[in-house]
Amino acid sequence: GGAFPEIHVAQYPRLMGDPHAHRKKRGEDADADENAGASLDPSTLTLNRRGALLHVPTLAAEVGSDGIVKYDAVVTGGSNASKRVFSRPLDLVPAVHHPASDPNALLASMTNPTKEEEAAETASTAAALAKLVGNAVSGDKPAHDAFENAKTSQLASKSSWIKYTPDKNAPGYNPAAGTRMIQMVHAQVDPMEPPPPPPHKLYTGTPEDRNRIK
Repeated sequence: GGAFPEIHVAQYPRLMGDPHAHRKKRGEDADADENAGASLDPSTLTLNRRGALLHVPTLAAEVGSDGIVKYDAVVTGGSNASKRVFSRPLDLVPAVHHPASDPNALLASMTNPTKEEEAAETASTAAALAKLVGNAVSGDKPAHDAFENAKTSQLASKSSWIKYTPDKNAPGYNPAAGTRMIQMVHAQVDPMEPPPPPPHKLYTGTPEDRNRIK
């Protein structure tokens, strides 16, 4: 299909740049239409000035009962004539809401729910949302709640009162300080303090290493 430079004649590979290509194409189409005119769609056939039957690749505009032009004839005809083609926005509407469906079913679907149905739907929705929120909160919550541990801790006991008498022989004795009552309470523990690290056994080495250290 390419051009040959050794041939000194104007060549048009694949009819590219051929000024007479449209005439050749028109003649081929006319011959093909005359041979296969019986198998063509009558709506696409027309007569030229000489009375010859020509095939025009255009579709006639059809108007529906509602007065709107059916532009979907391009996709609904031909090989799709026996198929179900969704070409209108109305085809996306569910069948129960479709105007061509049962009117009683359409009215039943448009009625407002009763108070009992609303209450049941609200309760089920609230339960589902509470479950989702509970799962999300429990995932972020530590395994042992610090506040719960602080309430149930063994350190949460009642304070005790002790009668204290200073020792005269003790260092730092103050003669002005006499016998007094002291309230003993447990030291406060930070509930958010992380647990202490577990003890690890240190490597002592071999007997030769221990003797070398000594």
